[in-house]
Amino acid sequence: FDVPVLREIAEKHGVSVAQISLSWLLHKEQVAAVPKASSEAHLRENLRSTAFELDDEDIERIDSLDRKERFIDPDGAPWSE
Repeated sequence: FDVPVLREIAEKHGVSVAQISLSWLLHKEQVAAVPKASSEAHLRENLRSTAFELDDEDIERIDSLDRKERFIDPDGAPWSE
């Protein structure tokens, strides 16, 4: 998560970059966010992603990031054809 814009927005809200990323995904229509939680603490952190609101400027800044990366890219997915 070494993305300066995400770090700045996380600092602004006093939360983690992961929480910012998850909150942004939850604001997207037709996107199902499936966060991984390897511990109870991580699960609680994920749940706190709904405890704050990203403002329009935050969302626009994240939307403008030009990062075409996937962490999960299964063979046979529609975007890999």
